[in-house]
Amino acid sequence: MVRLVTILAATASLLGTAQACWEQCGGIGWTGSTACSDTCVCTYQNDWYYQCLPPSTTTTTTSKTSSSSSKTSSTTTTTKSSSTTTTTKSSTTTTKSSTTTTTTTKSSSSTSKSSTTTSTPVPTATPKYWFSFGDSYTQTYFDITSTKPNDANPFGNPVYPGYTACGAVTNWIDEVIVTYNESQIYAYNFAYGGATIDATIVAPYISTVLSMTDQMNEFLNNVASHPSYAPWTSANSMFSFFIGINDVSGTWYQDWGNWTAYTPTLMNAYFALVQKAYDAGGRNFLFVNVPAVERSPYVASLGSADDVATPLGLAIAGYNAELINRVNAFKAANSGVKTWIYDSYTRLDQILDSPTSYGFQDATSYGSATNLAWCNDFHVSPGVHHYFAQDVGAVLAGSGF
Repeated sequence: MVRLVTILAATASLLGTAQACWEQCGGIGWTGSTACSDTCVCTYQNDWYYQCLPPSTTTTTTSKTSSSSSKTSSTTTTTKSSSTTTTTKSSTTTTKSSTTTTTTTKSSSSTSKSSTTTSTPVPTATPKYWFSFGDSYTQTYFDITSTKPNDANPFGNPVYPGYTACGAVTNWIDEVIVTYNESQIYAYNFAYGGATIDATIVAPYISTVLSMTDQMNEFLNNVASHPSYAPWTSANSMFSFFIGINDVSGTWYQDWGNWTAYTPTLMNAYFALVQKAYDAGGRNFLFVNVPAVERSPYVASLGSADDVATPLGLAIAGYNAELINRVNAFKAANSGVKTWIYDSYTRLDQILDSPTSYGFQDATSYGSATNLAWCNDFHVSPGVHHYFAQDVGAVLAGSGF
């Protein structure tokens, strides 16, 4: 019997004489180091967050002193089309496409930005709201009982970017909310490391983990009523779900030759929770499928590919295929729904097939170095999350989020 063990995020220090790539290096109120390692560039994300990024992953050049900062950025034209019925495919790092009924082309010209203020920012627009559910690939350790999302920190708590599976560095949702968005967004990220869809179906690795069922209950008990601190509406809210890694890895071995027997039970529970979000007023839904974790260093360490990676990959493929079917059925059964599906599986597969073309050393090494695709033996690095975030931004282009 093999069970994939989810690795919880570890707190990493943001202070030091030089920052590694993917960590914070400046912004309003920042008191840590503003220097990056020799190969990294301190890059403007917003007035309150500058991040060390490898030159190969950013088109932004930033210089920063203790009193002021300047930023010049340029972006390439990206053609994007989205669909509510198929997953998104990509064959390069700059183009994203899928079947659709419309095509949208987005481009932006070079801009410059400077900031010297240290006062609390004044809202410049009415924020939109993003409610996120998932596992360690999305978690930032948000606590609904603590500081709520605000202009200074769109995630509310902890201090941005929170604590992800790779430490105090960004993951995909961090970058989407702060960088790859079209409007000011407040994010309520209920995702919890180690989560399964429902603990009564697939038990998490420890009983204190909040399943997606628990996460939805947190939303329903605190935010569904449109409280004064989160006056969200059907039109200005997005609900995202990135779940299934621990469900598939926790059940495939039981009968891998007939794993599809588990799919209906898992998906019934999954979309019962999505239905609750709809009943509460949600109308915009983003679904992320299970990435190619059968190619992780951890899975490789469990045994031969024929015994472990191959059957796990087949189980993931079955889960992802059924996700598309359920999204389509959910949309057909509920009026006013808009859905998007992001294919993280294909993107990770592409990266691992050609790691050097994405700026990574190889497909299997892991650690804190910025040129590695994995930060530990089961979680992709901030560099891979960077590509996920770019992709999601392209999928949602034109949606207003």
